[in-house]
Amino acid sequence: MSLSKLSTLAVLASASSLLAQAPANDLCADAQVVTLGTFAGDNTGATLDASTPAWTIGNGVTGDVYFEYTATFDGAVTIDFCASAGTHTDTEIEVFDGGCGALNLIASNADGCGGSFLSTVTFNGTNGTVYTFRVGGWGGEEGSFDGVISAAPAGPANDDCAGAVALVLGPQSGDNTNATVNASDPAWTIGNGVTADVWYQYTPSVDAPLSLTSCGSAGSLTDTVFEVFTGSCGALSLLAANDDGCGIPGDYLSTVDWFGQAGVTYSIRVGGWGGASGTYDLALSYGSFGQTVSLNGGDESTSDFQFGAGDTITTRYYEASQGSFVVQTLNVGADVLSVGSTSLIPGFEQLWAGTTPAGNLLDFPAVLMVNGASNSLTIPPSIANFLSAGDQVRLQPLYLDFVSTPLPVIAANAIKGTYFPSVSRIPGTEEGFESGAPVGWVDNGAPPGTAPGGGQVAWAFGSATPSGGTGPQGGAYEGAQFMYSEGSGAPPYGFTYEITSNGQTGGTGVGFAVNATGTAIGTLNVSVDDGNGPQVIYTLTGANGDWNPVLAALPAGLGSSYTVTFSYTAGPFWSSDIAIDDFYIYQ
Repeated sequence: MSLSKLSTLAVLASASSLLAQAPANDLCADAQVVTLGTFAGDNTGATLDASTPAWTIGNGVTGDVYFEYTATFDGAVTIDFCASAGTHTDTEIEVFDGGCGALNLIASNADGCGGSFLSTVTFNGTNGTVYTFRVGGWGGEEGSFDGVISAAPAGPANDDCAGAVALVLGPQSGDNTNATVNASDPAWTIGNGVTADVWYQYTPSVDAPLSLTSCGSAGSLTDTVFEVFTGSCGALSLLAANDDGCGIPGDYLSTVDWFGQAGVTYSIRVGGWGGASGTYDLALSYGSFGQTVSLNGGDESTSDFQFGAGDTITTRYYEASQGSFVVQTLNVGADVLSVGSTSLIPGFEQLWAGTTPAGNLLDFPAVLMVNGASNSLTIPPSIANFLSAGDQVRLQPLYLDFVSTPLPVIAANAIKGTYFPSVSRIPGTEEGFESGAPVGWVDNGAPPGTAPGGGQVAWAFGSATPSGGTGPQGGAYEGAQFMYSEGSGAPPYGFTYEITSNGQTGGTGVGFAVNATGTAIGTLNVSVDDGNGPQVIYTLTGANGDWNPVLAALPAGLGSSYTVTFSYTAGPFWSSDIAIDDFYIYQ
């Protein structure tokens, strides 16, 4: 046989051999299914599938093989050949969605590993989407290769400062699962090993102390850390931080307080100590001024109406000019002064906040410390930046309540100050429950003992609750009557009291006062509904003391007409009564 015939037969045999040895996944329709982890491939003897798009990268790819991957969650997907130990040393990769016959190129790579000609590519995967990728060789190179597919679930939308979510007053929830700590963000100054944080923003409309807390959260993240910043993303300045601030042994949740200025945007980030992540509950509210008062270095009994030689009054307050809290102590001195027999304590007006001009005295009314709501002390506006002309401080042993208008004393044996900003009430929206159930309000409940099977129980109206040791002990918040749940008689434990207002229009929020002093208080939810379903704007669970004023902001996008519903599920005992008074809509 001639040499030419031998050569021809050899070529034909070689071609036949190559065709016979083409990989099983040579065509798109025969793509090899792969999952997260390692996989192996080989494009030796592969051809180009004429039904698929032409290669857009590489040079002279003559044979490729196809793979198919289905994303199991939203997040970044990486296909990596950098550590391949195969014979293929110059891979090319292209990734498509859309399926064979309708392939849409979404990512590609050549020489992405650095220091070699192997490839790596990353793209955003969507849960349930099938992705087809093909592997070829530059200049027609063939050989075996090893690949690794990895994926990281997508982080929350507010994973970085630029994507911060707007906080609202009241309860809300969050989740830092799959979040990261971005290199462009400031390093954490508290906590330990925070690896996942998310961002929020809040811009107050009034100068007011603010408090953000996760205390009582029922989420899976049980060890939160908070930081509050001023400034813009990329130029943030730390203002306040907290870790384990709820004050409960064994509780690692947090609460952070700062003084907010109207129009200033504050950036807040929430992370997990030691890299913890999960869901959590938050609540943003007007906070404590941080002002505390202690007499004689400790508790005063309700019958101690005198300051003696060596007695002290210590105050702690926020001083905006210094950007911090300030502590001042007054030693009454050698003179024995009885509050009931003198109108002022020498020196007190200078030391209270350090800014009172000479001649502005604090005039103490007679028998100042009497346990009652009728005695008040008018403080000059220059004493502290958070008080205004005409503001009053009502005192009870170890209690201060800073308000814009006179209010009853609302708690005993506590040390705190509560900010209650002045708002404009919309005329005609006010309801004091002085005439029983308001006209136009809907209360479908039955009286106690008559609502079968756990149905609703009707709210009651009056000047006192029949149950002793629960409900308001000193009368209404304003006027003579209030609305209340009643747990005595045939016990409606766990029943729901629900009443809906008549139609409301306009305003930016709802105001009311709530009394929750019993030992078995359940849960109160206040919601608004414009016909598109109720939206909760305030939640109270457990005791919250005697009358407390509440401002609950209306949600953004609420329709022009809406109703307000008070829904209270009683606790497991008769001492679960709560009371509502002084309802209104404010501008």
